[in-house]
Amino acid sequence: MKILVVTAFLPYASVDHAGGKVSYALLSSLCLDHDITLISFLRSQEESKHVVDLENLGVKVRTLYSRRSFARKVLDRLSIFTFIPLRCVLHRSSDMAAEIQRSVNEMDFDLVQIEYTQMAIYSRLLSSLPKVLLKFDIQFDVMRQRLRLCRNWFSRLLLSWEFWKLKRWEMAVCMNFDHILCASKHDADLLQSCLPGADISFMKPYVQPAVDFITEENAEARSVAYLGGFMNPRNVYAMNYFFDEIWPLILKEIPDAVMYVIGSSPPPRAWSYMKGRVHVTGFVDDPRKHLAKALVFVAPMRIAGGIMVKILEAMSVGKPVVTTTLGAKGIGALPGKELLIADEPVRFAEAVVRLLVDKKYRREIACAGLEFIKREYNWKRSFRHVDELYKEIASNRGSFSHSAAREKKKERS
Repeated sequence: MKILVVTAFLPYASVDHAGGKVSYALLSSLCLDHDITLISFLRSQEESKHVVDLENLGVKVRTLYSRRSFARKVLDRLSIFTFIPLRCVLHRSSDMAAEIQRSVNEMDFDLVQIEYTQMAIYSRLLSSLPKVLLKFDIQFDVMRQRLRLCRNWFSRLLLSWEFWKLKRWEMAVCMNFDHILCASKHDADLLQSCLPGADISFMKPYVQPAVDFITEENAEARSVAYLGGFMNPRNVYAMNYFFDEIWPLILKEIPDAVMYVIGSSPPPRAWSYMKGRVHVTGFVDDPRKHLAKALVFVAPMRIAGGIMVKILEAMSVGKPVVTTTLGAKGIGALPGKELLIADEPVRFAEAVVRLLVDKKYRREIACAGLEFIKREYNWKRSFRHVDELYKEIASNRGSFSHSAAREKKKERS
């Protein structure tokens, strides 16, 4: 098949966000049997060097920068007075629309994969083609979680308006697609409850176990790590929560504990954490090497959507994980055995301290987590579902209807 992929962020091997990692793994498999053309925005000139990662796979890559004049930026911000969500406005580009139109005119595609809900604004250019929307989270649900944490009345007012717009927009654009592919069963079930007539399934992300057995020979004593790109607000919320309410409790019990904060674009406040025994790395090409330095991985998520790939990566390198209920959502690991869950700062700190001081317990959790990854995150099985789904959708080109989609979904299940 000839597949066109339209995405907001370039996927590549060392990309620093979960959506890009899942997308890159999917493209790596799809390009083995299909002809893939990818159109993506670039976040920076530096990112353009990673295009070669995709070209080496055989993917045809077309990229463009989302350049905005000062006047355009002002107009974008004024979108608060419209019914269009801000994130959709920020990804609206005449250059992207022209590139999509040019690609469609040049090649007869069998299927289009659009990634991220904000990119669904371009689905109107592809009305005659079978379309799949790849959703890495349910955006209105993430906004609802941000609203829950907000204390400032004016910010709450703005977020409430944005939440209403996002939910309205998300529900409307999803019905323009032949199929919606979510990142977790939880998200698929949530979206299906809102859109009973839509054809929705989920795909488990690819995680390659990096170790066959647990070893701590490269780990620093009493060390903890967190991984996440800080352009995403949920990672900023997580680290602020950790350092404000949890880290002091850990230091009270273990004064010589060490913390590694791994990820791109750390906010100004993150550098202030670098007092004493906290290390902020910034972007790294291979985060697993840095994860190997830690004994325990923490994911104190207060906002979560899709599936926390960072947690899966930590488990795949043999690190015991402490997270919140939100962080564990959609993963499917057994609490207390394959990872630890704590929603209160005191309980979270206690779980981290116990893992740091009790080597046997730490090894039990790490081994169980690693076996869980090997057992449950089988990429061949997950990709086979996607490949068969895409072939089915493409074969029914021109005959799509939501009622027919519901019948086919029953047959697949």
